[in-house]
Amino acid sequence: MNITGFSCAECDNIICFKQGYEKIFLLKDEIIMFATSDRRVDIYTLRGKHTVSASLSEIEKKLNDAGFFRSHQSYLINIKMVKKVSNKADKRYIEFHNTRETALISKSNERKLYEMVKII
Repeated sequence: MNITGFSCAECDNIICFKQGYEKIFLLKDEIIMFATSDRRVDIYTLRGKHTVSASLSEIEKKLNDAGFFRSHQSYLINIKMVKKVSNKADKRYIEFHNTRETALISKSNERKLYEMVKII
């Protein structure tokens, strides 16, 4: 136990981002996905959406794997939140638990995802 009252294991589940002049602390387990557009990243969580100035590559390094997967050049997803993968008009989409948001997944990354979770 450290002076904050959290164990190291609990601290490992927290990630911090700059959002304007503030810093936001998010639980990794509550993050659904990261989506990039116009040099900003939208972070979708169980409690809402946050927009930060960062790149997906920077975030990927910060997360150090932790159950996140790059499904597409514009998306980094929490594998634990995936509900299903569906095909719509030559594109593949990931649907998540607890949200209507979706993410794209490339064909090659779809295969990698299935290898990671061992399809039955």
